[in-house]
Amino acid sequence: MFYFTEKKHFSSKALKTYKKISPTIQIKKDNVKVLVVRLGYKINKDFLKKFKKLKFIISNTTGLDHIDKKFCQNKNIKILSLNNVKSKIKNIYSTADLTIGLLISLVRKINLSNKYVTKNKKFERYKFISHDLRNLTLGIIGYGRLGKRIEKYTKSFGMNTLKYDTKNKNINIKKFIRKSDIIVITASSYDGREILTKEHLKFLKKNSYIVNTSRFFSVDENEIVKKLKSGLLSGYATDSIEGEYDKNLYRKNKFIKLSNKYNIIITPHLGGFTYESLNKTEEIMANFFYKNFKNKV
Repeated sequence: MFYFTEKKHFSSKALKTYKKISPTIQIKKDNVKVLVVRLGYKINKDFLKKFKKLKFIISNTTGLDHIDKKFCQNKNIKILSLNNVKSKIKNIYSTADLTIGLLISLVRKINLSNKYVTKNKKFERYKFISHDLRNLTLGIIGYGRLGKRIEKYTKSFGMNTLKYDTKNKNINIKKFIRKSDIIVITASSYDGREILTKEHLKFLKKNSYIVNTSRFFSVDENEIVKKLKSGLLSGYATDSIEGEYDKNLYRKNKFIKLSNKYNIIITPHLGGFTYESLNKTEEIMANFFYKNFKNKV
C-alpha cells in the first residue's frame, strides 16, 4: 500500500496513522498505491513508472518542483502537499531560522573566515572585517508566514525592513532593490518563474547581499555569478541550486566551483529539515490523508 522514499527519522506518530489504513509499509513497488516523499529524490517520469498502481503522492513540502506534475495529471495520480493544509503550518518557522543563519554568516563572513582559518591555519582578522546588522535595510521578497517571522527576528537586531509581495503590483521592485542592503527571497515560486530577473539585478545596491531560501529558479543564477565577480554583490547564500538532483552536480554547478573564491554559501535544501519540522509536517499530512482519503485506497 505505502512506500516511503526516505524513511529515516520519519515521525513514529505519522507511521502509526498510516498503519491504521494499511499495516504493510514499504511493499513491492508494483503494489504501491501511496508514495510518501521528501526532497531527496527527483520524482520524475522514470521514477514514477515503477509504481504501476499508484494513486497518491504525499509530500510534506510546499514546493512541488521535485515532482513531475504533468505525468501525475495524465496518470490520475493525486498530489497532496502542505499546500492542502496551510492553516496547520502557520507556526512552523524552520526555513526562517535558516534564512537568518545564512544572513548573519554572509554579512559577518563566518563561512569565509572559517574556511580560511581551517585551510591556512592562520588567524588574520583584517581579511574579514564586516558590518553591524543594526541599521542595515533588509528587503524581504515574500511577506507571508516566513517573511513575517524573518522581519520579527531582524527587528530585534535593529534592522530596517522593506517588504515586497510578488502578488502586489503596486510596489516598485526596482526601488525596493535599490534600497536593500540585503535581499532575502522566501516567496513561493514553484512554477519555474524567476522572481529576481537579470533586469531586476541591474538595480542592486553596491556591496549588497542575497539570501535565497525559495528555489534556485527564483533568481537568474548566471547573473548572480556576474554580480559576484564584478564586486557589486558582496555575497550570495542559497538553499537550492540548479542541478541539485544531478549526479554530476559537483562538476557542473557554477556556485560550487566559485565557493572558495567568493562569499558564497550553499546548503542542501535544509529549510524545513529539522527533526521538529519534519515530524510535525509528516504528522499533519498523515492525519490529513487519514481523515480525507483512507477509504480511497
